Amino acid sequence: MTSCRPGRAKQAPRNTTAPAPGARPQRLPWPNEMDTAGMSEVNWVVRDQRDTLMRDLAADICARLHGAIQQRGIAFLAVSGGSTVKTLFPLLANTPIDWAHVRIGLVDDRWVDEFSADSNERLVRELLLQNKAVDAQFVPMKTPHASPEAGVAQRNQDYAALPWPCDVMLLGMGEDAHTASLFPCSEELGRALTTDDVVVAVNPTTAPYARMSLSLASVINSRYIVVLTCGASKRAVLEAALKDGPVADMPIRGALRATAPCAIYYAP
Repeated sequence: MTSCRPGRAKQAPRNTTAPAPGARPQRLPWPNEMDTAGMSEVNWVVRDQRDTLMRDLAADICARLHGAIQQRGIAFLAVSGGSTVKTLFPLLANTPIDWAHVRIGLVDDRWVDEFSADSNERLVRELLLQNKAVDAQFVPMKTPHASPEAGVAQRNQDYAALPWPCDVMLLGMGEDAHTASLFPCSEELGRALTTDDVVVAVNPTTAPYARMSLSLASVINSRYIVVLTCGASKRAVLEAALKDGPVADMPIRGALRATAPCAIYYAP
């Protein structure tokens, strides 16, 4: 297991030109190499009701996707799974933008059958790729391979071909401050924080299932980062993560310290 080493994070400004198909996103400095002097300010969007929060977030995401299509002819949305997005996804799916020009990828997924209740791919297909969003092009993470280690080369190629930087990176966060499948002190965390690979195989010690996840370099290679979370306990974790400390202890810090604009969407 890798040790958690102290360090502070800042990502250098990134090249906003999308790579050619098949090219890897530009290697970005990893958070423990740098201090926090150049990170962007994190904007809190707080609503009393979760339904209101989801409506406002859906409008924000779709406005940014529409703007990307108007400017570049294509938009890229990366989404997380979990219970919180079950209200958000149908709102997105019913918003009238040019979804045929939107590419959708996952932030992470468990190595389970695509029909499993624990599959993020299933969540996207059943709740997001519907109605007005049915023509969006989706790239899943799960492959037919027996393990994420066996499938990671294929998905690195597939995800590198997406139109980076990501226009909207939609993240969640666990009580242990993990985001994507970047779990504190997991055996693969050190590599996930440092690699220039787009995706990594992860075997968390504190959560079920092997997984595939975006690397931190991919998470922060974004034009806009959203952390969506609800509940007082999650707010306390975020407030702690916004303080100084090692990214390896609280991986959500890597996203919060990115130079891209970052918003925390929160409701009690």
